[in-house]
Amino acid sequence: MIFHPSKQLNWFINHLVLPTYFILLFCDIKCFCEQSVYIQPTHSTEKPKPRIPGELYPRMIIFHMDRTIWPFWFELDVTRPIQNKNGIVLDDGFQPLKPYPQVPGLLSSLHSKGYKLAFVNQSPDNSSIESLLQWFDLNKFITYKITMSAPRKELVRLISQNFKVDCGDILYFDGEYEEIPDIAELGTVCIQTSDKGVTTEDVEKGLSVFTTEAPPP
Repeated sequence: MIFHPSKQLNWFINHLVLPTYFILLFCDIKCFCEQSVYIQPTHSTEKPKPRIPGELYPRMIIFHMDRTIWPFWFELDVTRPIQNKNGIVLDDGFQPLKPYPQVPGLLSSLHSKGYKLAFVNQSPDNSSIESLLQWFDLNKFITYKITMSAPRKELVRLISQNFKVDCGDILYFDGEYEEIPDIAELGTVCIQTSDKGVTTEDVEKGLSVFTTEAPPP
């Protein structure tokens, strides 16, 4: 058997080095796509309402975005890329995208009363979600947001850890019931919204339930 160093080197590169490179590259891309996004947006100019000492209220109100803030499932219903045409947000199939009509006013009201608001979404497409929030002008009401491919229970837990607020001090709204029982296991008060998205009635119900079920401070 004749030994050819150049052939042995080529075999090593083709069978070991290149595959390893592409595996590492894929892992880096996957990690980048699935990383969570923590953003402290510009604060609203509205003056928060002072809190009454000893008043029982949620330290954080979290909204799942899909079918709660806007009337679509981002991963299932939206064809990307999305674009903003003179203030009209469209997906690649020219489907108009916008939040539920009552949502901006509702968030503004909660924010002006001093509540800390957060959004979660399970899409790994952080860039498109961020574009939607900017184009819908919702970032100014949000203290925290996470977009990440993970169970919603984990997203709530991450907000609890990173914002340093106990899960029992969180009020959570979601248009889908499926993962609510898992989130409730954290001690979080959960409210399922209707197919009209989160409404003032939902928030009033949530705050009422919170004062009844949440542990005292």
